[in-house]
Amino acid sequence: MGKELTMLNNGCQVVGIGIGTIDYIMIVPSFPAEDTKNYAVRFIRQAGGAVSTALITLAKLGVRVGYIGKIGDDEGGRFIRDDFRRFGVVVENVILQQNAASLVAFVLVNEKNGKRTIVADRGTVSTPRLAEFDPQMIETAKFLHLDGGYPELALEAVSVAKKAGVKVSLDAGNVYAGMEKLVDATDILITSANFPVDFLGEADLEKAGREFLKIGAELVVITQGEQGCLVFSDGDTFHQPAFRVDVVDTTGAGDAFHGAFLYGLLQKWSVRRAAEFSCAVAAINCTGLGGRSGLPVLQEVEDFMVNHR
Repeated sequence: MGKELTMLNNGCQVVGIGIGTIDYIMIVPSFPAEDTKNYAVRFIRQAGGAVSTALITLAKLGVRVGYIGKIGDDEGGRFIRDDFRRFGVVVENVILQQNAASLVAFVLVNEKNGKRTIVADRGTVSTPRLAEFDPQMIETAKFLHLDGGYPELALEAVSVAKKAGVKVSLDAGNVYAGMEKLVDATDILITSANFPVDFLGEADLEKAGREFLKIGAELVVITQGEQGCLVFSDGDTFHQPAFRVDVVDTTGAGDAFHGAFLYGLLQKWSVRRAAEFSCAVAAINCTGLGGRSGLPVLQEVEDFMVNHR
């Protein structure tokens, strides 16, 4: 009874652990050549990060979510925390470390096609460990969402989640130290198209998807950008096409996809419905500048899907 009451009163359905960033995003007429001076067409500063943006996607869709992580007690870190609050993300487990600099990312977006290139400074925040946080937020969740950042903390959180029967979702974009253990423990594995090559040495995405199922994931999704995604489960394997939109910026499209897919799983939708919904959310997000400007509320997604079928 105690766990159920916590869920009803204070609990988060999805809890995320990942690196929070400040993104300086500039749209440029074309990607700049070396040793040249260029001017941006548009500029915006946003908080970012893979798990962070997935959580805000869920919050905008009406899900109660929480973030566990450490950021600098600098202007950037306070901006990250306040942006979480603005979207309704629970920040009780956010630590602002004194005299530490938060991670900063500079994002150049090609105006011609919306493709982006990112250069990041890691900052000086120390490695967080679970002993610094309250693990109850994980124990009472439905999903723990990770991105491979802070692998030690992620693995400690996975241990708590498994004991509490909480499903683990992993945004596998790049191979980090400790990623093998995270993949082994993952229930919902959503990867970029390059991850299977880097992690498995397998360029055939259909073979890779089946291999990830053998490793232990119950659901595998491989995102393919403008081509949509491939979905693998014990009962169904299929390709979900992407929706066509006028792309402004692809930053955060994958993060939005991950958040939307978790939303579908929370609603107990079929995998096919969740995949279509997630592609719609990602497409809508590509119509705004930065990872969060285009994030939709639920009614916007429903209207979009009706109009684009």
